[in-house]
Amino acid sequence: MTLLDTLEKGGIVYFCLPALEFPSMSQTIGRLIINDLKATMAQQLGNNKKNKLYAIFDEFSVFAGEQILNVINMGRSAGIHAVLSTQTLSDIAAGRKENGDHFINQVVGNCNNFILHRQNSPDDAEKLAEMIGTTNTLEYTAQVSQTGPTHMGTVRRTRGFIAHPDEIKALQTGEAFFFAKENNKVSRIKARRSKI
Repeated sequence: MTLLDTLEKGGIVYFCLPALEFPSMSQTIGRLIINDLKATMAQQLGNNKKNKLYAIFDEFSVFAGEQILNVINMGRSAGIHAVLSTQTLSDIAAGRKENGDHFINQVVGNCNNFILHRQNSPDDAEKLAEMIGTTNTLEYTAQVSQTGPTHMGTVRRTRGFIAHPDEIKALQTGEAFFFAKENNKVSRIKARRSKI
């Protein structure tokens, strides 16, 4: 069995790596899978074919390494669409002694759509809010005295988060922000529950 044969036949390949039980073996096998994806990508480009291949990486931090950046960077031109799933941005940088933030930026910079669920880490919530961006807004101030409002104040233009870090930290189970870079649109969504 090769990924290219399976792809041409419209099949599905599922790899289940026991990362908790065998972390180093899972990383090694994960690298082999990534190399096979890269070879498939090269074969598709060499044959001028663009069979769509969806590669879904659950617990992406198990695979997160330099070898996967090529799949994310150049995969679209070969018909490969990567779906990355991780609990937090910090997980992607875990185990990196140097350049953890740089690696996160490389991964995030090559993704087009994001589904952001609740983050408990203030740092991750802040990074995600910054990634979504800001918008023009107005800031109002009011002047008060000891006897009450003076009916005076100011209005000024400022920039505010589209999705504030506090909103990201307060999302309920099943709620998320969906951010599409293509049209720079952010929507608050609620996931449907499966009846399996």
